[in-house]
Amino acid sequence: MFESDADRLDDRIEAWQVVLEDRARRAADLATQVRDLRVDASIGHGLITATVDQAGRLKDLKLDERVRSWPVERIAQGVLAATDAAHQALAAHVRELTVESGFGNADH
Repeated sequence: MFESDADRLDDRIEAWQVVLEDRARRAADLATQVRDLRVDASIGHGLITATVDQAGRLKDLKLDERVRSWPVERIAQGVLAATDAAHQALAAHVRELTVESGFGNADH
C-alpha cells in the first residue's frame, strides 16, 4: 500500500521535530557549559595570571611577588598580555565546546 502525501508529510514533520529537539537539547547543554566558564592564562611562567569569565570580563588577577620590582609600565603591559591570552584561550575553548556539541559546521 502506498503512503498518502499527508502521511509522508507527517513523517517529515516528525523527523524535523526529532532533529530540532536534539539541537535544542545540545544548545541548552552548550549554554550550561559556557555559562559558568572561567579561563586562566599566565605570562612569564605564572608571574601574572588573568582569569576571565564567559563574557571575557576580567574576574581575577594574580601577580607574583617578583613583579614588585618591575616598573609600573611593565606590570601594566603584563596584565594586558595575560588578559589578552585569557581572551584567546576563552575563544578557543568556546570553539572547542561548540564543535563537541555538534555545532561546529553547517551540516548540524
